[in-house]
Amino acid sequence: MSESPRQSPGNASSPGLDLSLPLPPPRAGRGPVRLFFLIALVSLSVSIGSVWAYDRYFAQKVIAVDIQGFLDIQKQEFLRGAIDERELERRMDRLEKVVDAIPSRYAVLMGDVVIRHVEVIKP
Repeated sequence: MSESPRQSPGNASSPGLDLSLPLPPPRAGRGPVRLFFLIALVSLSVSIGSVWAYDRYFAQKVIAVDIQGFLDIQKQEFLRGAIDERELERRMDRLEKVVDAIPSRYAVLMGDVVIRHVEVIKP
């Protein structure tokens, strides 16, 4: 007779596995609760991040520019002789640059129209 291959000690029906040491019992009740809280935490994090990104980069914002107040000040200074035509043109160019620099996601209103809760830019 030929010699059979050597088997590890333990259960003869499953060669190679040592089942002599008992396995610890599974943790009952803690696994599903821990998984629930992990899923809730991930869901909450993704939701907060999505709302923040939408508000920061995509949502339409309203901003006001106080053009009337700016023009009144320039008119008073020009009539008083405090500024000349060249300085008046330079300030008007600066006003145009300020308005053009406002990003396209902002709706621009005149400062006269706004009552409250809107940021007003004074050029």
